[in-house]
Amino acid sequence: PLSKDLSELGVALTYMHLKRYDEATELLKKIEKSTQYNEVKYEAAYRLGDVRVLSNKYAEAIENYNKAQSRYPQAQNSFPGSFFNKSESEFWIGNYKKSLEDFREYIKRFPSDPHAPLALTRIGENMEILGADKSRTMGAYLESYFRFGETPNAIIARIRMTAARMKS
Repeated sequence: PLSKDLSELGVALTYMHLKRYDEATELLKKIEKSTQYNEVKYEAAYRLGDVRVLSNKYAEAIENYNKAQSRYPQAQNSFPGSFFNKSESEFWIGNYKKSLEDFREYIKRFPSDPHAPLALTRIGENMEILGADKSRTMGAYLESYFRFGETPNAIIARIRMTAARMKS
C-alpha cells in the first residue's frame, strides 16, 4: 500500500540525513524496484543521487542522476535539485566544461529555483577556470547579483566580483 511505501521513503530520507548512506541507498533501491506508485518510484530514483552527493561520491551521483533522468524523464521538472547537484558534482570532480554546460541547462530549465544564484556564480567560476575573458566571467557574477540581490547564494557572486577588483 501507498502508506507503507511512503513510510519507507521517509525512513530512507532520514537515513540520508543521519549520514547512514549505505542504509539509505539500499532502502531507496528497494523502494524503486518494489513500489507500484510512480511518484514514489521517481522520488526514490532521484534521491539516490542526493545520497551520493551528500557522501561526496560525485561520479556516482552523476551516474545516479543520469539514470533517473533517462528512466523517468516525466519527473525531471519535479526534481530541479538533480540538475543542480549533477552540475555541482561535475564541478567538484574537475569536469569544468561539462559542469558549465549543465549549469547553463539548469538555469534555462529552472530560472527561479532557489539555487539559481549559486548556479550563475558557478557558471562564472567555470568560465574563469576554463580561461574565458574576464568580462564574461564578471557578466555571470553580475547577473547573479543583480537578478537575485541580497540572497545568500547571490552574495557569493558579489564576493567574487569584489575579489576580482583586488590586486592580490
